[in-house]
Amino acid sequence: MTSLPFQIGVLGPIGFLEDGQFSALRGQQGAVLATVAAHYPRSVQQSTVIDVLWPVRAPSSAKGSLGVALHRLRARLPEPEMIVTEGSSYRLAVDSELLDLAAFRSRLNGERSQDAALRIEVLTEAIGLWRGRPFQPIGDDSPFASTSAELLEMKRNAEEQLVDALLDAGRTTEAANRASVLVDAEPYRERRWELLMLSLYRSSQQAEALRAAQRAREVLADDLGIEPGPALRQLEQDILRQDSSLLQGSMEDGSPIESLVDGGGVPTTVVPVFRGPFVGRAEQLPLLADAIDSYPVVELVGPPGIGKSRLAARYGATIGSDRRTLWIDVGGLSNVEVIEHIGAITNLGPSGVSIDEILAELAREPTLVVFDGATPQLLPIVQQLRDAEDVLRTLVVGRETLGDSGALEIVLDALDEDEAVAILRSVSGVSDSEATRAIREIGMIPQHVHLFGAQLGSASLDELLADWREPQGHGDDSLTAALDWSVGRLTDDQRSLYEELSVFAGWVSAADIGGVVGRGTAVVRGQLRALVAVGLVRTRRHSDRSGRVGYRLDLSMRTHARGLLEARQGLVDAEERHTNYFYDLALLCGREAEGPDEKGAVDHLGHVSPELQRTMERLLFGGEVARAIEYVLALREYSFFRLDYSMFEWPKLVLEHPEAVGHDRYPELLAVAGQRAWAIDRISAAQDWADESVRAATDREVPVSLTALRTRVTLAATSGDGAGVIDAMSEFEAAAVERGTERDVADALVNRSVAMAFLGDRESALGAAHESLERAVRSENPSSIAWAKYAIGTAELLGNPDAAIMQFRESLRLARTVDNKWVMSASLGGLATGARRSQRASQAVQPLAALLETWIAMRKERFFARVLNEAALVLIDLDHNDDARTMLGWASSYSADPLIIPDDRSRLNKARSELTPPLLSEVFDIAEHARIARRLLVEASKQ
Repeated sequence: MTSLPFQIGVLGPIGFLEDGQFSALRGQQGAVLATVAAHYPRSVQQSTVIDVLWPVRAPSSAKGSLGVALHRLRARLPEPEMIVTEGSSYRLAVDSELLDLAAFRSRLNGERSQDAALRIEVLTEAIGLWRGRPFQPIGDDSPFASTSAELLEMKRNAEEQLVDALLDAGRTTEAANRASVLVDAEPYRERRWELLMLSLYRSSQQAEALRAAQRAREVLADDLGIEPGPALRQLEQDILRQDSSLLQGSMEDGSPIESLVDGGGVPTTVVPVFRGPFVGRAEQLPLLADAIDSYPVVELVGPPGIGKSRLAARYGATIGSDRRTLWIDVGGLSNVEVIEHIGAITNLGPSGVSIDEILAELAREPTLVVFDGATPQLLPIVQQLRDAEDVLRTLVVGRETLGDSGALEIVLDALDEDEAVAILRSVSGVSDSEATRAIREIGMIPQHVHLFGAQLGSASLDELLADWREPQGHGDDSLTAALDWSVGRLTDDQRSLYEELSVFAGWVSAADIGGVVGRGTAVVRGQLRALVAVGLVRTRRHSDRSGRVGYRLDLSMRTHARGLLEARQGLVDAEERHTNYFYDLALLCGREAEGPDEKGAVDHLGHVSPELQRTMERLLFGGEVARAIEYVLALREYSFFRLDYSMFEWPKLVLEHPEAVGHDRYPELLAVAGQRAWAIDRISAAQDWADESVRAATDREVPVSLTALRTRVTLAATSGDGAGVIDAMSEFEAAAVERGTERDVADALVNRSVAMAFLGDRESALGAAHESLERAVRSENPSSIAWAKYAIGTAELLGNPDAAIMQFRESLRLARTVDNKWVMSASLGGLATGARRSQRASQAVQPLAALLETWIAMRKERFFARVLNEAALVLIDLDHNDDARTMLGWASSYSADPLIIPDDRSRLNKARSELTPPLLSEVFDIAEHARIARRLLVEASKQ
């Protein structure tokens, strides 16, 4: 195919091919180019292009924005006239060869030649124009869906026609390899199975052709519950009868027809077919190709199930298809049997053949010998192949290196999460979210993913995950055998560590593992490296700046290791050590989280959150009520400020135990339960818990919990009870001064300052805020300092918005260092209000957009009203009154938040009277509202 200096590309990502280099075109320019290309050579109405650019609702400035996008697109084309304007329409005015879509159609619609070689050339060129799914990243959207589907079907047919042409040309091995790839990609298209069977049959592989028929039957029956169609069944019968009509077309390499008749049981020379998609190894394919081109022997090694054979098969069927490929499954064969197999494949005979004769035969043409499932015993044969002619290449696929083979070694690791999710979705049909949830438990080893996906046909996702957590686990003998092989490579200490890792729930550091098992961190790291090397343990570096490395067992390994641990009766002791370690860790970090070491404590607790959950379950299950209470109270600050909802039900669960009421800290536990109920919008329950805590403390003649008093303040503020806020706040502050820490007093002063600000008393608000900051600085606690700076910012909003913004920025920075979500959200809201009140409404968009995403994630309806009110005021300032009207309507549908600065409250009331928000349904979707609100804000800020 002649190389063009410039071509428009839409058969894959949208963009330009210039001198062989592809440049992607995104955003509005890409969408405009895709639209005119999809309608080529016809023109497309301006209204159609606008609908593509703004599928929900076009802004009033849509035509102007389209004009800008079109101008910029034309500037990137070699000639601006390539897109012409015809009235209110646009047309792509280029030669068909300059648009890959048109060039593809032109080749397929051309005159059909009877010459197989010419058909192969044309079809190969047509298929070579493709770079992925058409019109990406927008090709799956409705304006392009039908065109994309049509083009993909044309490509599928072209791929099948190419195999037909290869068969007509007598290139049967290449046809078989291509058909294998087609079946791998779409196993439900029966025509592809027919082509594979016919190719195998004509390649002297009668037995393999019949096996392909059986695989087709299994795929269709297992996945779809249907039998193969008449054509495929008839072909199978013709192969069984050795119908001579199947041999039409020339035979490759002059192979005698008799070999088809006598070929049953002969080892296959054809690359095997693997079910499911080829995902996650695209980067390794060119690496493997370069290695095979450069080295006589390449070893592809990795733990069981990692996808070594699948990668080798994909190379042999695609990149390496220009070489003769001899695929030998070495499993269980002696070296003598391996040589006999090579002799049989090369028609030298299955016995009495020497290695020299084999080497001479292999050197007749470029050849790749693949040894699948190789073990070190194969080394002598590989060494002899290594020293043969340069046209011979050897690929050794195995779990361990052969030793002194002089090979280039390529080691495969597990897939990443996105790749594993893609595999599971393709083999099971589950949704993206379901697949992600499953992968995070079962791990990213391809064999495990394929097995799990295959089993989903007989159980729901949750049922299957529950089955895999049971002692019998996955229930697959081949997977168990693979894990047993890996365990067999370990020392006794490494094996015992593998077994004890089964009591951990998530990613854990070497230091924490060492603390549980009673071994030094350096020793544990060394043992973990060995476990990682054989594929039993997975490792990852956390995305935060800590650089912390975590280790864990995926689900299939965990059930396997747990079974081994139970067999030696070590499970009970291991679980007890785990519980004791993380109980002590929670108490230690809980204390540190209230002082200057908050960041370190919070980071540590965040990394071991699954272990904390597991520890709580064991405490409750074991009836250890006293320890459970201490545990819950130790983690109250951490869980509340980080909004860790998994911990929010713990106080309630412990309170349900009859022994809880007799514990000295029962009133404090009640107070924490009330605080958690308020945080998750259970307002009446929160009031009941708080009141009961006060009563319990009074009955026992102990001081009322500061947590209960703080909760009463927030409850009064939530209900809009101004007098109640003042009374509750005074009681809380007096108690904090009398018996609290510097941090408690600082927090009480923050409450007073914020309340004064929302009452419009700037002087009192600033005084309390600065006093709070002094106390917070003395406590050295980052959260308290962040709260104090937020209070100063809120007070400054009443008179000096620029000063307020500086305080909110510092508050946000500090809050992020310790992941305090309450301060983070409050500071983002403050930044938006400050920007708006300083006449810079467009600068309010970014913090508001971040805040909307925060509340989406946390589903905080009660605070959502405040964000929508702020968004409405911003849109009004940006002269987008229709959008502001929508925001006001949504805001009135959620629980109103009373904490609004007085003059902003007046502005909102005025806006509601003038704009009259629309009537809305009683059913609301906070996530959808937030997404649309964010989009409207961003669009308004750009105009």
